Amino acid sequence: GYVLPGEPSRGINLRPLLGRVADIGRIVVDQRLNEIVVSDRSLSRHDIGSIVLQTRRYGAEVKVVSEVTDFLIRGSQVDAIADRPVVVFPPVSLSGANLATKRIIDYAASLVALMLLIAVSPSVMIWQAATFRNLNAWFNGVKAISAVLLGKRSLVGPRNPVPGERLKPGVTGLWFAASKDVGATQMELDTYYVQNWSLTLDLEIMIYSVKRLAELYGRSKPE
Repeated sequence: GYVLPGEPSRGINLRPLLGRVADIGRIVVDQRLNEIVVSDRSLSRHDIGSIVLQTRRYGAEVKVVSEVTDFLIRGSQVDAIADRPVVVFPPVSLSGANLATKRIIDYAASLVALMLLIAVSPSVMIWQAATFRNLNAWFNGVKAISAVLLGKRSLVGPRNPVPGERLKPGVTGLWFAASKDVGATQMELDTYYVQNWSLTLDLEIMIYSVKRLAELYGRSKPE
């Protein structure tokens, strides 16, 4: 079917006409679409970007007819339709069931972590008081885990919200665990995480985050 940027002009007979670009998200869901082809070359980069963000969010792939190669972003590919080159934006990995699975894991892991923190808090407070350590880090940890339980943050995620994505910022993420030798910007790390998410990646990030915390804590020990 077809989707138009605005109201159809008189004399245009497109069948079936599914609706307007402004309703693309609802159309993808209602029609259970898994692929959208953007072929109107009069659309601006802003219009195309809006279509890409809305469509990928609901698990559909976007193919953009060539002449917009400057719109290429990380994760896009070049394909062909009837021998015509197009730019392909695969659906993001963090949508639908994957997003729900991540939320369940976030909730379960943060609940266990909070219970452990509360259970050992008396011992930790006594130890920190005896060694003249600041309790702010401890309280900040409890506060961060509580935010995950309340759905305000994710255990592992981007540092800042990624445009077009529903994933909450993480208590930790590639932005914290990745070595500075990688040479990537925070935005590049956040984008890479969203587009390449997996349970294995989350586990690796948590392991490296613990190692880095241990290193930072070791350096902060009083003389």
